[in-house]
Amino acid sequence: MHVGASTVDANIVFAAGLLHDVGKLILLNTFPDKYKLVFDKAGTDDKSLEQLEMETFGATHQGIGGYLFGLWGLPAEVTAAVASHHSLKACANAEGLPSKLVFAANWIVNNQPCAELRRLAEEIDDKGEAERFIEQIIEWQTHLSETWEGE
Repeated sequence: MHVGASTVDANIVFAAGLLHDVGKLILLNTFPDKYKLVFDKAGTDDKSLEQLEMETFGATHQGIGGYLFGLWGLPAEVTAAVASHHSLKACANAEGLPSKLVFAANWIVNNQPCAELRRLAEEIDDKGEAERFIEQIIEWQTHLSETWEGE
């Protein structure tokens, strides 16, 4: 499926996609027992992993990954995509395609419901941009589902 990404954007998305959850590895390596409890609890009491990470560690895995990549001087587009891969608001308003694609891929791979996207969109000031982005995610998800079913 062609999404209009340049070769440069495709490389950024590839790198960010590979690295987007590095913050989880850092938390797991630094606090193995505590992070396992947080990870296992996620979704069982109507709290997301990110909410539980923030309550427990004062930071989220995407924030930690973005911060680390900023310190290391990774390209700004990779750092932004990693740091925002759970933020519909940040990604819907992102200027470039990489953050949008990493968010969408993460959403689709984790089989998140479209209704949750629409709930998140209610918290965004620019409803039009959020709605366009959600429709694009649904289109990509539908296309991928049809492609996978045909194989």
